[in-house]
Amino acid sequence: MVASELAQIGRAAIPDIELALDSVEQEGTSSKFFSAAGWLVFAYSRIQGPSTVPWLTRMIENPKLASYRLVLDHAVALSLGLTSYVSSLRNPEGVFICRRKEPRDALDQLVLSWEQNDRSRLELALGTNATKALNALLTGQSWESMRSEIWTERSSGKTAVGYLFDVPGRWSEPEETLVEVRGYGDVPLAAASVGIETRFKNDVGLDCATHRINFRKVDEPSGVTYQIDNSDLKDLLRSIAVCATG
Repeated sequence: MVASELAQIGRAAIPDIELALDSVEQEGTSSKFFSAAGWLVFAYSRIQGPSTVPWLTRMIENPKLASYRLVLDHAVALSLGLTSYVSSLRNPEGVFICRRKEPRDALDQLVLSWEQNDRSRLELALGTNATKALNALLTGQSWESMRSEIWTERSSGKTAVGYLFDVPGRWSEPEETLVEVRGYGDVPLAAASVGIETRFKNDVGLDCATHRINFRKVDEPSGVTYQIDNSDLKDLLRSIAVCATG
């Protein structure tokens, strides 16, 4: 893999990577490096670490690179050593996952839906207990009223939230680590649910909230998937909002 080889070269590879990515940033799809940009971004993030975050954020906001926003989110997670990083500009459609489903998929969906004010997609991420909690929140008030009580809009309209699962193994690692041989994830849990202590981060990777998230395992024809099943859903949504807008 070219990206892992570049990462092994280390800082000596930085000038060539920066030259290629400058071309991608300025020319978008017209750049001769566009098709390789994802792997170049991962290599750059692995070598440079947290110092890449301002540059990656600028790329996420670049409309020429809209098709790379999911990859760029994953690159931020790699640079900060997070389980995931979810920017509000990410396209919620057409996310292809080449692995077994993991709890992060449900939390990514919840965070992105909450950032984008997408009630229907948020509800799809919820299990039975969390759905009951949401229905209770909406008793006597509209979705808009409930959201305005918890969520303070940023003037730019753009937000991002990162998080780190406090568990060992694949579930807590970034989506892409440039390690060539990885398992498909932890063995599916025998229990129907699991609670994971989660440290939320703001858009530059600083701690902003912690929350124990309950994941409910769901057996589907396509395989095991997970849903968020917190009875304290309001507190969870508030934690996400604090990190996104604080």
